[in-house]
Amino acid sequence: MMLLNRIGKFKFIFFILLMFSCKDEQKNNEHVAARIIDQNFTVLMDNISYFDMSKIPQNRGKSDSIAVHLYAGIGTMYLQEAISLFKEKFKLKQEKFEPLYFGITHIPMNSVDNYPINLVKEIPKPDNIVHIELLNCLMDQSGKFATITVVKNRGGGSKVEIYFFKQRNGKWIFDGKELLGLG
Repeated sequence: MMLLNRIGKFKFIFFILLMFSCKDEQKNNEHVAARIIDQNFTVLMDNISYFDMSKIPQNRGKSDSIAVHLYAGIGTMYLQEAISLFKEKFKLKQEKFEPLYFGITHIPMNSVDNYPINLVKEIPKPDNIVHIELLNCLMDQSGKFATITVVKNRGGGSKVEIYFFKQRNGKWIFDGKELLGLG
């Protein structure tokens, strides 16, 4: 009976330690994703003007007042494509990849290409908004390579790209991107 009681206490202590370990890992993952985004924010926000309707020849001269709404998280769309391209790009042998959970609490700038940026918790539907979703941050086991899937859309048009990063001397350096889809 005493042995069972000791085993029960051991399991309880192990469970508590495991919970703290997972919480620390999640916090570290959020920190890594936040550093990648912070150090490469302008790269991730590139080509916003693609969605500016005043740039279309038949609309020239008409102003288009758009804003950028930024959202971050994990999504299942594009995840398998992102994993496949990530493995191919960096020649990774790792079998399994889990997207890092992350949220954004601040952004390093409040506009890109003169378009205002707002950090949102859910995606609103107005027509003059370019919605940008940062999804599925992946990192290899060595912690030297990472990727983020970026979905940019406005109304019926969208652009889905995967951005690749390498870590050098403690900094995350942009190492190219692949277009996954245009709509």
